[in-house]
Amino acid sequence: MKEVKVIHEQSIFDCALMHNGGVEAAEWIVEDNESVKSLSGFLKPGSIIKVRDTIIDAEVCRKMQSVVPISDVSSSFGGIGYWAIGVDFVVS
Repeated sequence: MKEVKVIHEQSIFDCALMHNGGVEAAEWIVEDNESVKSLSGFLKPGSIIKVRDTIIDAEVCRKMQSVVPISDVSSSFGGIGYWAIGVDFVVS
């Protein structure tokens, strides 16, 4: 078992995928950490949690290491797919 530091807006499922390679490991995180009460919600940033050394899918673990949190992605979305009727344009 190893200890990892939780990053900003990281959920239990994010940790399970990043460190074990499968969402099944989310249950292990709840079982192994008294501070984690349920599968829902986000973990406290900066807190330390225990994760098991068991790897479910090594490829998923590898790919998750390069994932950027959604809040770090530019929010300059645009185009007709993001317009709202009556807000961004008027139908005549």
